[in-house]
Amino acid sequence: MADTTIEDLIARRVYTGRGDATIEVEVYTADGFGKAAAPAGASKGKHEVVFLPEGGIEAALSAFERLVVPELTGIDAAEQYAVDGKLEEVDGTEQFERIGGAVAVATSMAAARAAANTLGIPLFRHLGGALARSLPLPLGNTIGGGKHSRGLGPDLQEFLVIPLNPPDIATAVAANLEVHKRALKYIVKADPGFTGGKNDEGAWTPRISAEAALKILKDAAAEVGKEMGLEIGLGVDAASSSLWNGSKYVYQNEGKERTPREQLEYMARLLDEFGLVYLEDPFQEDDFNSFAELADRYRDRLIVGDDLYVTNAKRIEEGGG
Repeated sequence: MADTTIEDLIARRVYTGRGDATIEVEVYTADGFGKAAAPAGASKGKHEVVFLPEGGIEAALSAFERLVVPELTGIDAAEQYAVDGKLEEVDGTEQFERIGGAVAVATSMAAARAAANTLGIPLFRHLGGALARSLPLPLGNTIGGGKHSRGLGPDLQEFLVIPLNPPDIATAVAANLEVHKRALKYIVKADPGFTGGKNDEGAWTPRISAEAALKILKDAAAEVGKEMGLEIGLGVDAASSSLWNGSKYVYQNEGKERTPREQLEYMARLLDEFGLVYLEDPFQEDDFNSFAELADRYRDRLIVGDDLYVTNAKRIEEGGG
């Protein structure tokens, strides 16, 4: 029988597609191997765990060698709760201030992959169980603004598409890619000076309003959906915390300011006018009440509190989760 006991762990500095430093971890079991790198988002909520401890990457690598390696060696990688529990234990703080969230995430992911590799099963089956058969529907980032586009695109951060009834994941991904390509012809009509610029996630960054971006996305999605026999929905990641100045939401490119109430009604209008099926971070990261009101009004839509909940269990409890 394959032995999933962790025998060795190695960490190193690597770089993301944006050029930001992060942590990659390798986990070796008696009979297998797994490797993973921690993702590093461009914007981080203030309630998230600490990405790197004080002292940065070098401090994280040092903490890994001193605290993580001795404690995880000998643990069964197949017991994910044991691995993650030990990481919390060796850090000992609420926000991973000693080892950093990057070390914790990379180590946890690498251990899961090592266990799956050792057992000779796909990662999804190791994590999801023997009955796991499906993948989440993929969101395709098509038009970008906000921080991801250095203020050059719309004020809202991401304009997304999502195939709602694909026969398989390959078709879903192909549909997202085709909408991305097809959107360009609509963009150049709306912004004749557009030269094809993309942001750090590959989304187009035309100088247009949020409403113009959604109109383009709606047309491109309808065209591709008809050709492929799919229903393709629209979504937005507003990243509203980046617009919040402490009292109002500042839409710099549009030259507008919105109060919390005006922001709620604006988000409701986008949901109604464009039939959004997905809306992420429509409000700043401490406005639980507005999230609750919008979610109650639109029970058939997915209202996501990414910056609201982040990686903080107490925030989930506060939000009624």
